[in-house]
Amino acid sequence: MKNPERSRKAPAVFRPAALPAALAAGLSWLATAAPVIAVSVAIVAVAPGCKKEEPPPPPPPPPPPPPPPPPPIEIDPLRQSMRIDARVHFAQSKAPTDEGLARGILSLADAIIRGDSDSMRGLLDPTGGTVLTSLLGSGEWEDATEAIEAIRVVRVIESGGAGMVSLAIQDPQGAYVLNWAAIKTGDRTLFTGVPGPDTVFPRASDWEKPGVSLDPVIASFGSMPSLDDLDADMDPSTFPDRTSPATTDSPANDGETIRRTPAGPVRIPRPSDGGG
Repeated sequence: MKNPERSRKAPAVFRPAALPAALAAGLSWLATAAPVIAVSVAIVAVAPGCKKEEPPPPPPPPPPPPPPPPPPIEIDPLRQSMRIDARVHFAQSKAPTDEGLARGILSLADAIIRGDSDSMRGLLDPTGGTVLTSLLGSGEWEDATEAIEAIRVVRVIESGGAGMVSLAIQDPQGAYVLNWAAIKTGDRTLFTGVPGPDTVFPRASDWEKPGVSLDPVIASFGSMPSLDDLDADMDPSTFPDRTSPATTDSPANDGETIRRTPAGPVRIPRPSDGGG
């Protein structure tokens, strides 16, 4: 019996005669597939580099608008709670946004119109306190405050921790203005007198008319003094007639009158004959 392994014929592809044909067919397939393989490899190799760029992030939202400024202080309820003298006029249109400044202005006007030197002293800076002491010693404080009929707040300038207030003082002879610088120190508002105009009007309300200046007239050869200079000018020793009290306005040189005021003597030009 023949061995079946030896009697089995090898596949035709492995026969010597079939080798060239099989090899040629294999090479032909390889030649056809090579470009496809190369392109596939190239695509795989290039694909990571062709990744689509991400869009830029959106711009940040705009910042929120600043908060609106605080509303002005309601003057009437405040003055009622402080029991301010009815002769003090403080229009709502002049109200500041800072309650401390509003309280200080009301207290200042109230102390002047009542002639309350103790309350006044607590509202003044050290320089103003020195001036008040001198006015009390000369009798000028009483002379000036007893004649006051009304006080009108005609200007309020608010600037952070400081400010300016102009008070129109009405007495039988007319209405003059006292300017005060306001400075906040902690929860208190202190005042010091600063130069004001020399004009006198018939009524305090005249100081609120359009075109009326509440500032002093500056000479052409000078300039507005600094706050340090103003402090020096408030030296009581520089005021005329400091040692003798006067109950009426005193004449001065060059057609001027010295008006006794709660802030000290003020030189006021006498009105001309044609003045109104």
